[in-house]
Amino acid sequence: MSDYKESTEKVEMLTQHFAKFGCTYLGLPRFEKKGDLRFRAVRFNSCGHEKDLAHTNSMKAGSAGPVCSQCQDEAKQLLFVKHGYEIIEKITKDKYLVKKPCGHISHAYITHMKSSDHISCLYCNLEKHLEYCEKAGVDYIEQTNSAQALYKFKCCGAVKELYKVAVERGNCLCPSCGNGWMTKPSKLYLFELETDSGLIFLKFGYGKDLENRVREYRLKDCKFKSLIYSVDLPSGQIAMKEELRIHSELGETLDSNTMRKYLTRGGYSECYPLSKLESIITKMKDVRSTYVKDLDEYNR
Repeated sequence: MSDYKESTEKVEMLTQHFAKFGCTYLGLPRFEKKGDLRFRAVRFNSCGHEKDLAHTNSMKAGSAGPVCSQCQDEAKQLLFVKHGYEIIEKITKDKYLVKKPCGHISHAYITHMKSSDHISCLYCNLEKHLEYCEKAGVDYIEQTNSAQALYKFKCCGAVKELYKVAVERGNCLCPSCGNGWMTKPSKLYLFELETDSGLIFLKFGYGKDLENRVREYRLKDCKFKSLIYSVDLPSGQIAMKEELRIHSELGETLDSNTMRKYLTRGGYSECYPLSKLESIITKMKDVRSTYVKDLDEYNR
């Protein structure tokens, strides 16, 4: 290539050709394609980026002309930034290794970034599903298809394929004994927790053994302050149903990624500010009046 020289006619032809696409012709390849005569060096006038391009491709009939790949990459990176992703490595043209806002690292595709304003994390989704499994009295074994998974019932060890949404709604009874945690008495509870930095917040949920429930959260830099309110209910299934309903009515919780620092094992997506205290207690009292006939038997 050191002996090759572009003819004056070809230089003029290429200069005019690339000018039609807003590019300045720079001559023989000098960047990543140096030495390959199928390429020519150009500068994109709109952005100033320089690149070696396959000039023969842009000369084909119907060609839209060259596009600055560096600008395209920068635009893609802005899409990731918009979703709070940190790019670790570019794998292919559209596939990247990223660190998500939740801290999990996985592959992400630029097409997903373009098509949705909210990109969920598969790892976070699984963690949340495992919380539902614990409440439903089953152990997650493995995914069988997009909607179903294999579960083991804690009551007797029976294994069954169930719809994941059914587990999350608490609609799963043991096929072997028809019994289990979901059929036994349970409670709605409202805990008051405090971080080492002085942040006081509420944790609303349900469970049979409340002391064990606190231990399951594996609190870090945070302590249990008090049980503010609780409601005894006939079964775990009812407790789960009422808990889900109240969560849906309460609306936005405290930021899950922040709460995960304190409730390291689960429950971090069910925390509320103190401003929700009165609303939660009112809703819990409504539940109690529905399922408990003699309210005098219960003390706040």
